[in-house]
Amino acid sequence: MSNVRRLLLAASASMLLTQTATAQVSDDTLVVGLSADITTFEPAAISSRDNANIVRHIFDTLFSIEGDGSVVPDLATNLSISEDGLTYTYTIEAGRTCHDGEALTAEDVAYSFNRAKDPANAFTGNTPGFVFSSVGFVDAVAVDDVTVQINIAAPNTIAFGLLAEVYIHCKDS
Repeated sequence: MSNVRRLLLAASASMLLTQTATAQVSDDTLVVGLSADITTFEPAAISSRDNANIVRHIFDTLFSIEGDGSVVPDLATNLSISEDGLTYTYTIEAGRTCHDGEALTAEDVAYSFNRAKDPANAFTGNTPGFVFSSVGFVDAVAVDDVTVQINIAAPNTIAFGLLAEVYIHCKDS
């Protein structure tokens, strides 16, 4: 068998294997290639951009900051910062629900923040390991069903942007 013939046979076999090895997906399926496998779905344990890119499609934050620097409300509709810069008060958008249909409340938001900080949980992800240490996170308090206060230790010009990195999840989930 000539070398050209062998080469053509190998190329044909390779194309056939490539076509049959490709899984068929339905029209309503999105296939995404990632540089690494996700290692956790636990919001307070996320420590890589790969995980964050996936989890961002599962959990929301209070606000988002777009690539162009614009601020977009996610779960919160309003933010006020105290004169001393130590208290960030967010108003949660009405009508938001948890996966089980229960209303998302300020208690869920406070829980998300406080749970990540709790040393008993030993979380070391981006939220407790970088965000909270960078802003001097003290605690989060649900003032009423739609209002949550995030308290920090000292005024910080980048606190808003960092607090926008904290993923919110429902207390009973």
